[in-house]
Amino acid sequence: MPSKKRPALSSATIDQARKTLAALPPPVPTSHSVRQAVHQLKQEIAHMRSLGYTFAQIAQHLNSAGIPVANSTLRNYASETTPRKRGKHKPPPGVRKAPAPKKTAAAVAASPPSVPAAKPETKRGSTFMLKPDRIKV
Repeated sequence: MPSKKRPALSSATIDQARKTLAALPPPVPTSHSVRQAVHQLKQEIAHMRSLGYTFAQIAQHLNSAGIPVANSTLRNYASETTPRKRGKHKPPPGVRKAPAPKKTAAAVAASPPSVPAAKPETKRGSTFMLKPDRIKV
């Protein structure tokens, strides 16, 4: 089957596409998670709590408004300062691990050479360990 040749693109076409993409507004999310909804309604929830409503009562009102949430979930989400993001935990910028202490030449020379401990031979998934006899015959 013969391959189709695609037309070569001019620099003007690429520049026009670049301008078009740069002018696009940021996308508006069409759906939200319950956590995001609770975070967006945090001020209203805090106001209702100050009026004396319980989390169970607020959760009941949110459920009737179409946001399915349990009162314990509402309490947990409302206590968060920012909504969580899925993924690995990363330390805040500027926080580093402490460096390992360096050994001096005298400390290295004074310490006995390290010999790795003998590991018992085990088969994959096995916990059986061969031990010498205790009673001498």
